[in-house]
Amino acid sequence: MCTIFLVSFDASFLLETYLIERRRTILRRYCCPHLCDESLNCDVSNEADILVSHIGQAIYHAENEMNDELIKISNMLFTFMAALRSNREFTIENVDYVANLESKYKSMLNEKLIFVIPTGNELSSLLHVCRSYAKKVSRLFFKFESSTDFSNDEMSDFINTLSTLFYNMAKYVNQEENIKEIQIER
Repeated sequence: MCTIFLVSFDASFLLETYLIERRRTILRRYCCPHLCDESLNCDVSNEADILVSHIGQAIYHAENEMNDELIKISNMLFTFMAALRSNREFTIENVDYVANLESKYKSMLNEKLIFVIPTGNELSSLLHVCRSYAKKVSRLFFKFESSTDFSNDEMSDFINTLSTLFYNMAKYVNQEENIKEIQIER
């Protein structure tokens, strides 16, 4: 009876192992291979992809120069994700671009240091969603860097700057549309 129990246990263990491997094979075949990765870089990449999707919504509503800037940021985020998964180069030019944009929008704001409830028109609201997701990606990226030997100052600076950039862009859109923002009461 003991032998039968061991054989029975081995069979169920083998079946479970087979099913796990089969699931991984299916995921690799039908999805991106990195989705099977259990490390934080997969989570960072997935959240960055969601951020790009929200930027895509904002692109639809943005006009002229802001539209072009959001498209360029989206392309940089795809480069960010590729660098995260395959150690591709992520350059200081990406950091400089978003830092310069952040300074540009900050300099165009009448009210600089107020914290507001995320409101406004559709574009402004979408930019606030982008700000929120950028913060999430930034926190996950920090956890990823802290838990591995991966380190890239340019990627860290880039993703940390995006949140402030999107905040300033959202405030700028509201300012240009004469939408009164609601200041957070402290």
